Amino acid sequence: MIAVAPVAAALPSGSGAQQPTEPTVRIGDYCGSTYSPSTRTARTADGRLVYCVQVSHTDAFVWWPTPQTIPVDPHNAVSPGHPCLDEGARWSDPNGREILCEKTRNGRAAGNLVWMFAV
Repeated sequence: MIAVAPVAAALPSGSGAQQPTEPTVRIGDYCGSTYSPSTRTARTADGRLVYCVQVSHTDAFVWWPTPQTIPVDPHNAVSPGHPCLDEGARWSDPNGREILCEKTRNGRAAGNLVWMFAV
């Protein structure tokens, strides 16, 4: 006669289902697919919660610390004088200085939206 152990004894205790883990990502990396990211949140290596957000006026999505749409793809540096699209948007130039999207006030290009130093 063959002895058979009960099936329940062979299964681990608890629910048996593993909890899904969030992916580890870097801020600024592209996320999801065009038009519809499959994952909305993730964690950085140091444990910060980040969001898959859309870059304004594009079909690109990136991991970012805030859940709002961002005005610039972080892979493309912008500086004062570069054109922008959303009046009032704020960003940082490559040197970490805050810049603001505003209409120019004088010259031939008066009224055009460009990045300017925030004052």
